[in-house]
Amino acid sequence: MGLSLLANLSAYDFGYITAGRLLHRTTQTLNTMEGLDRHQGHFYNWTDTRSLKPLPPLYISAVDSGNLAGHLMTLRPGLLGLVDEKILSAQLFEGLNDTLGIVADTVADAEASFVQVQLQQLQQDLSSVILSRPSTLKGVQLCLNLLTASAAELVAVIELSDTDPESWLSWWTRAFAGQCQDAVNELGMLVSLGGAPPFSRRP
Repeated sequence: MGLSLLANLSAYDFGYITAGRLLHRTTQTLNTMEGLDRHQGHFYNWTDTRSLKPLPPLYISAVDSGNLAGHLMTLRPGLLGLVDEKILSAQLFEGLNDTLGIVADTVADAEASFVQVQLQQLQQDLSSVILSRPSTLKGVQLCLNLLTASAAELVAVIELSDTDPESWLSWWTRAFAGQCQDAVNELGMLVSLGGAPPFSRRP
């Protein structure tokens, strides 16, 4: 559980998820942990992920409890530090680029030449954004909207083909599109709240 919480924090640091997604996942995890059975404050080592009931043999590990405590102590300053972070992570577009790189690899592995045109255009658009990162709120919105629309087009082309919907190509393409959409949604929420310039620090 502790490693899962820190994995989400790391994903935010690398630009793979937004701050909103980080907080949502963290809240869900902590709420679930709050409802788990415990023995003298210690979580049981094995829990059914559906019923959330401890699995036999019931087992408590003080070492694992100590590890969890250390993970939570690491998580706390990471979350508190979000207040001083930039409204949009400076790593946002680099994180998108990493995911798109995996999409490109899966396209090559699947020999999916039918999406090469859409993929190359998407790669060019993202490269342009990274090379000349927009400094205004409107500029960031336009870039994210363009990337989100292009990603949705790529997903649509793959879905219209005979590609297995459970293939790595389909999975990673949807993941990239979802990553773009999350960024658009978060920026839209910040705009509605009267957000500051996109890559500046919060007032």
